[in-house]
Amino acid sequence: MSLGSPAGSKPSLWTVTVDVLSPEPSLCGVWDRLADVTVPGLDDRPAHHYFDDRGGVHAWAALRVRAYEADGARQRGQDLVDAVLSRAPAEVSAHRGLRVLVRVAPATGGSWETWKWLLAPRAMERLPRPSPWSHYRIAADGLTMTIVWTSSQKRLDRVDVAENPDRVMVTVHERHPPLLTPGGVLAVSRCVRRAHSTIVRLAKPLGRREVCDGFDAAPRTPA
Repeated sequence: MSLGSPAGSKPSLWTVTVDVLSPEPSLCGVWDRLADVTVPGLDDRPAHHYFDDRGGVHAWAALRVRAYEADGARQRGQDLVDAVLSRAPAEVSAHRGLRVLVRVAPATGGSWETWKWLLAPRAMERLPRPSPWSHYRIAADGLTMTIVWTSSQKRLDRVDVAENPDRVMVTVHERHPPLLTPGGVLAVSRCVRRAHSTIVRLAKPLGRREVCDGFDAAPRTPA
């Protein structure tokens, strides 16, 4: 495969879609900052999203790139995945269940700001996804924990709690309103943010254990 410039030719515009399946929800933390990742030939701001799927998370992105051939455009998509995984917690890239699919097609006309979202998997409109939370409060009994976060108008689906002797991992999953209105416009409800909280009960007193957010595997501090 050659990514170089064939003599006398100009790069074409391609649409690249990327799907990453991971058993580790902490992939979401870096995927949420996809706008900070750049790859050669990127033509416009990509779309990206993630949601619960197959016992883990499904991260998705759509981007437009300029390349001389389909293989070159596909490599741009793989470069994006590699750049994201290089920033992810080690358990994400090392997990044997990680799956990556990169698809390429010639770009079509029309507004990329609308078209890119029409490429999104329809499942992401109906499935919950991990959401980041900011801090927690632990009750005097050491067992009752209040998790606090801010998000747009969503409905809490569930909270997963994984405990081990050194760490408590809490992952909040929310259901989101439709991404687009019937007219193909980004829904206003996704831009309105408000405070949320929920209570979880630990199997054992927290003690000196670290509390982490499953969204990005990062430690969180008590309020």
